[in-house]
Amino acid sequence: MGFLKEVFRIAGIVAETAVYAVGTVAAWVGEKAVYLAGVARKAYNDYKQRNIPLEKRRNRSRLEDVNEQILDLQRKKRRDRSLNEYDQYELKRLKKERDRLIDESMEHYEAESAREIASSPGEFEDVEIDSSNLHIVQFHVGQTVSNKKCLCGRPMILQWQRGTTSASSFHDFFWGCSGYYSGECNRKQPFHASDARYFTKTSRPEFQLTSKQLSSIALAPVSQQLIQTRMNKLRNEVIEKYLCPEHGVELVLKPKKDAEGLLDLYFLGCPHWTPGGEGCSYVMKLKSPAQLASVLETTTGKGLL
Repeated sequence: MGFLKEVFRIAGIVAETAVYAVGTVAAWVGEKAVYLAGVARKAYNDYKQRNIPLEKRRNRSRLEDVNEQILDLQRKKRRDRSLNEYDQYELKRLKKERDRLIDESMEHYEAESAREIASSPGEFEDVEIDSSNLHIVQFHVGQTVSNKKCLCGRPMILQWQRGTTSASSFHDFFWGCSGYYSGECNRKQPFHASDARYFTKTSRPEFQLTSKQLSSIALAPVSQQLIQTRMNKLRNEVIEKYLCPEHGVELVLKPKKDAEGLLDLYFLGCPHWTPGGEGCSYVMKLKSPAQLASVLETTTGKGLL
């Protein structure tokens, strides 16, 4: 389950609690909110003798090596139409190692989430989501999430329903298994009310507005120009807290050709994408002001406002 499993057990929070890479915990926290901050602080103090930044660098380096070896074998299979027995065994072994490395990466994000909660507890509060503040859910769409598992054991990703451009209810969101992108699992789970209570950083200016207010500000002509200027400076940059569900590496910010407005202009794609179509085709569209705020905050420390 990862680093925060013990935190949840001590705090009496359900095991399916989702932990986002931005330090948010999504669960029916309620009166446990203040207690959760204290538990996270103690857990992180017990844990911080480990050098998480160094572990992350080593993890990423090995993950890239493993991904390249897997891609080499997959190219060989396409070229030769089959693999010999040794290569088949090696491909299975490498995929198992990649799964382990991705789980390890999720544990690092959990540790960083606990550190963020522990270092600024006054900025985190328990927020219940309703139609007026659905942008808080939108802020987290596509982000790295741990402790929210599919029946197959893979992490699940919060997503929008296909074709949705403006979320208006919980039904516009769902949990999708990360195994969908490798063709190994296509399970989905609905987004329930129990997923919509967030222990999150309410000091974010965007979270102090309603969804309607945020959209109105972000889509004003002058605001759109400023946002595009800031986003364009990040083109082809790695966005750390969004991972490719298959390869486990950070996604890259890209502009879309022939876009129809700001909320159709940017997406995050896997760095293993190739022009020939043989690479990874995973894409996370940035189609809400809240998602743009999340990407900007992750990379520059400041959201839209």
